[in-house]
Amino acid sequence: MVMKAIQISKTEATRLTFPEYKDTRGEWHAASDRIFRGRNSKYRGDVVICAEGETVGVVELVEVVKYEDKSYLWIFRDPRKVVEMPIKAKGDIWDCEEEITIYPRELEIGSKGWEIIQKKIR
Repeated sequence: MVMKAIQISKTEATRLTFPEYKDTRGEWHAASDRIFRGRNSKYRGDVVICAEGETVGVVELVEVVKYEDKSYLWIFRDPRKVVEMPIKAKGDIWDCEEEITIYPRELEIGSKGWEIIQKKIR
């Protein structure tokens, strides 16, 4: 599946993509859910967040709001961490054709699997 991608600073990328807490509806939220960009975008949907030449995470772009004279506030939700891999920025917002692997948020383990884990960590 081809997703859009943007390049931002490592600090902004970490704040946008690291899930910090789950609300009462069970939705995950990050430390920040917005960034300022120099341009508008009509695209809405999943965006691969890249920083310093590698993928950092995926978030859903839900709204872009004009802010003051020349900047736009991009609002995101649903932060997800990904397997970091090298990537080359191809503009302000581009089609990311690389295969992106999203880490699972929760993992169900059966009793047999739990026994194996317990033996390995003791």
